[in-house]
Amino acid sequence: LYISRGAEPKNLLYFYDLRNLPNKEITGKLDWTTIVNEFDASYDMVCNEGTVLTLKTNYGAPNYRVMNVDLNKPEREHWTVVIPESEKDVLDWVACVNQNKLVVCYLQDVKVNFFSTMSQCSGYT
Repeated sequence: LYISRGAEPKNLLYFYDLRNLPNKEITGKLDWTTIVNEFDASYDMVCNEGTVLTLKTNYGAPNYRVMNVDLNKPEREHWTVVIPESEKDVLDWVACVNQNKLVVCYLQDVKVNFFSTMSQCSGYT
């Protein structure tokens, strides 16, 4: 669940494991698990594999970076960096391709450059 307010590029992030639904249907209130509960940065989902969620974020990284969050331990102290923040280039977008590779797009000197990485979409440490 992605919650934003106004035009500010900051959001909250929660999840619920739909495999835990009784009778495989939603019949009432869901008990959401918090990933981010403060409007302090942008958190965009790239992909997931099992319980590992891959995010593009500017939390602690004004030029953005890619991080993995294990949904079994979603507290920030357990997050791992997949692609660190660039010192001068802004990470514009990230996509998972071929099931386990990342394609990244950076804004470099007012132009767009694409890179592919062998980093796994999730589960990468």
